[in-house]
Amino acid sequence: MGRLSRFAIATAVASAAVCWYTDSIGRAQAQDLLETVKGKVRDLGKNYFDALTLLNSQEDEKYYFWAQVFTVLLILYVIFFKRSYDPSKKGYGGRAPAPLSKAEQDALINEWQPDPLINLDIDTRLNDLGEELVLTTRLGPQVEIEGIAGEVLNLSGFDFLGMSLEESIHEKSKECLKVYGCGSCGPRGFYGTSDQHLALEVAIKDFFGTEEAIIYSDAACTMSSIIPAFAKRGDVVVADELV
Repeated sequence: MGRLSRFAIATAVASAAVCWYTDSIGRAQAQDLLETVKGKVRDLGKNYFDALTLLNSQEDEKYYFWAQVFTVLLILYVIFFKRSYDPSKKGYGGRAPAPLSKAEQDALINEWQPDPLINLDIDTRLNDLGEELVLTTRLGPQVEIEGIAGEVLNLSGFDFLGMSLEESIHEKSKECLKVYGCGSCGPRGFYGTSDQHLALEVAIKDFFGTEEAIIYSDAACTMSSIIPAFAKRGDVVVADELV
């Protein structure tokens, strides 16, 4: 509710009270009382105006005069013009913004251009595959490539220790396949935690002599989980450039 509305309601209530009081004491007495009040208000206003005029005439008291004028204007502004606090309106108490017409809405929608989600100025040559290399041997730390004589060092895989070439690991893998089967992928987030996950964590914990251990299925999710979980403000993280 605006201040003017509240002021109007207060005026109406005061008028009703005056009417009731008039009926109770008599119209003649009420008229005399009203004239007395009017006279007091006129005298108060005249005396205040005379005081302001006197202040304005005195050079060393000018700042009192302007302070009084500012205070009166501020009171009038608050009573008659200042809107009540309303966060939903523009300016927190100012007039609400004018509603847009359908044509204005369509024009704004047609002019709007979304910002790109990625930086379009980056050098995309880093993502080019280039010449395709065909492996002619099992994947491991050293492989043979079609068209290249001899073995080359494989720097694009994670089998740095050549564990995929161990026959004992092959046999153990066959046993696990018979029990757990094989899917397109095996992250714990997709298929849940198995007893083999827990057994491996216990083995790693015992080997390193730590309180607990946790394994991840991919290096990317390892970095995105470990760094936010354990790093805090002020820590120094030493990591590869692409982590």
